[in-house]
Amino acid sequence: MKPRIVAPRKPRPPLYGLEVIGALRFCWAVLGAPTGKRLAPVLGELVPTLRRFGELELSEEVVVALMGMSAATIDRRLAADRAKLEVRGHSHTKPGSLLKEAIPIRTWAQWDDAVPGFVEIDLVGHEGGNAIGDHAYTLTVTDIATGWTENRSVQNKAQKCCSQHFWRSERCSRSRSSVSIPTTAPRDEQGMTMVPPVLVMTGLGGLNPSKDALVLGLVQQQVPQVNEPSHLKTAAERIAKMVRGAKTGMPTLDLLVFPEYSLNGLNPKSWARDAMLCDLDGPEVETLRGACASSSVWGCFSLMERNPQGAPYNSGIIVDDTGEIVLYYRKMHPMVPLEPWEPGDLGIPVCDGPAGAKLALIICHDGMLPEMAREAAYKGANVILRTAGYTDPVRHAWQITNQVNAFTNVAYTASVALTELTQPGSGPSAKR
Repeated sequence: MKPRIVAPRKPRPPLYGLEVIGALRFCWAVLGAPTGKRLAPVLGELVPTLRRFGELELSEEVVVALMGMSAATIDRRLAADRAKLEVRGHSHTKPGSLLKEAIPIRTWAQWDDAVPGFVEIDLVGHEGGNAIGDHAYTLTVTDIATGWTENRSVQNKAQKCCSQHFWRSERCSRSRSSVSIPTTAPRDEQGMTMVPPVLVMTGLGGLNPSKDALVLGLVQQQVPQVNEPSHLKTAAERIAKMVRGAKTGMPTLDLLVFPEYSLNGLNPKSWARDAMLCDLDGPEVETLRGACASSSVWGCFSLMERNPQGAPYNSGIIVDDTGEIVLYYRKMHPMVPLEPWEPGDLGIPVCDGPAGAKLALIICHDGMLPEMAREAAYKGANVILRTAGYTDPVRHAWQITNQVNAFTNVAYTASVALTELTQPGSGPSAKR
């Protein structure tokens, strides 16, 4: 058999010239680079509109060709333009190095992700597209089994800098409800190379804390019914009972944080009665101090404080494990006009806390003002407690301000609010 010689077919002349393709690119850009299936149906309306306003000057022949273009042809003709818009991630990692080759690496078969302690480590740069010079990084560790994640801000990728911030992440539990997991195998996730001496992070609900870890309990208690002076005594005794019960149930507990209004309740009518207010040396505070001393645990408490010179103060105290008041703060920024409190006059105090922590306390609306957390950090606080009565309708603002206060000040924020009422009808919010 003789092979049949097939003459090459002459290529078809292009149906759409440069003028048509140029006009297509313009229409595509005007609509924000849609796909061909979205662009083709609207060309019949878009092209005349652009011509009417002088944005396109085309002959009738070009207009007919442009408006008759199919979706598949549009996608094919714009493929190169669409490829230029593809977002590509920026990486600070260079492939291969002698240091990486010298580090022993566990294979997939040696990992036991079901056991807490196997973690992923990632370093994210915040350089805004320009990696020249120093810029902030976020160092993230995630426990594979539990999903527990901790973040620390670091100045650069130097091992000393990362070690100072990350190997001390055994104290990371200061930020929320602290926990402690002995880390078995840290795994670098393309961000950096780390040679750890000993790596301990926090997990397991604080039941097995690592050395120097701060075990923190945030008490999201119900709103108490406080309408009479006897109710105030009952509320104080109830909080004291929770302090003793929490410490008995979790002996590793270092600090309990109670929400704003957890003692005096959320009944605005009672706030105006002098008999419903507290004193720093009054019986309610004495009850709370006694609970901390008898249980050997620290506590952060709220009280609506009597002010002989004017409106009451919205105050907070931190009591150490011997029953001494080590921090005394008055809310500086009441939520006007909802709250009748006198603005605080004590500044933003900071105190030494358990497990080497430096504690500061701000109350609810205080945390919406970045200067408050910044002042606390300037004074050395690395754990900023924020107590609140309720978060509706500002729940989103509550969340992001807590995160921003932590990130911008290289500190931990521990924040807690009240939950629903013990009985309906005695406060401005009955939602979580």
